[in-house]
This record gives sequence, C-alpha cells and structure tokens, in this order.
Amino acid sequence: MAVPFRQDDASATRRAFVRFSQAWYASANPRSPDTVEEVNFGMYHPDGGTDGEMAMRWVDLGTSVAALLECFSDGFAVLSGFRDVIDAVAGEPGLSPERFCELLLALGFEDATPRECPHPR
Repeated sequence: MAVPFRQDDASATRRAFVRFSQAWYASANPRSPDTVEEVNFGMYHPDGGTDGEMAMRWVDLGTSVAALLECFSDGFAVLSGFRDVIDAVAGEPGLSPERFCELLLALGFEDATPRECPHPR
C-alpha cells in the first residue's frame, strides 16, 4: 500500500510525466486499440518508485477522440494535491496530448520520458 502523499514532504519527490508514444519502449508495448496516446504523471522518487501516479489517456470513441483521466486508489492522495492540473485542464475542452504536456511543463512538471534505450543492443 502506498504511503499517503504529504504536501510538506514534496522535497523527497518530483512532479514528472512520461509521454508513452515518445518513450523508447512504445513500439514494443502496444496499447489497447482504442488508446491513441497516454501520458502518465505523478510524484516520483529520485531513486525510482512513486507516491502516486495517474494517466491521461486519449481514447478513440469512434466519432472523436477524448481525454480520459485514470487514477488507481493508491494515487488518490496525490491527485488531490494536483488541483492546479485539474484547474488547467478544466479550461481545455478539446485537450490534446501536446497541449496537456505543455500545461504540465508550465505547472512545473519535469518531462521524464525515456527517449533512448538504457541498454542498447
């Protein structure tokens, strides 16, 4: 079980995100057929692990693509500390993956997308 996130302990973690389609492993790990893109974001520890993570997925609904926020219960405490993110996306009815990443960067998130394989062949 994750330890509840405490805003006063934020120095131990960093706000970061990973854009799935730009990660080196994206082609080897296909998403479900209805997922167009996915951006995971949360509070990450410098040595690995997270206090909580959620995902913004763009889902093909057949006639349009829509953003869908997903969060497992162990990330609820972190999500509650991301009011700035919720406020920012509330003003973006046609939110694209590019715009979401721009908003996260503007809010102080680090782009932690691993674009190069750490163990080349």
